[in-house]
Amino acid sequence: MFDLSIAEMPGEPPESEQVVTVRPDGGLELLDSVDIAVVPGWHGLNEAPPPELVAALVRCHDRGAHVVGLCYGTYALSLCRAA
Repeated sequence: MFDLSIAEMPGEPPESEQVVTVRPDGGLELLDSVDIAVVPGWHGLNEAPPPELVAALVRCHDRGAHVVGLCYGTYALSLCRAA
């Protein structure tokens, strides 16, 4: 089984293009303890993720967690390497 936690960027409440309410469980510190981190989408295909998100994802990967990009989330992950 999985425990699902939704992390948010500091000062940026999660948004949805549909009529969905997203209630985060915490900030990027949640990525320091997960086994799998999923970036489900990204809003700007040519916009690199903010440095604090890049750092959190790199820490997550470096400690052995799986970091996954779904759909446009793969763009965010690829841009992490360029950031």
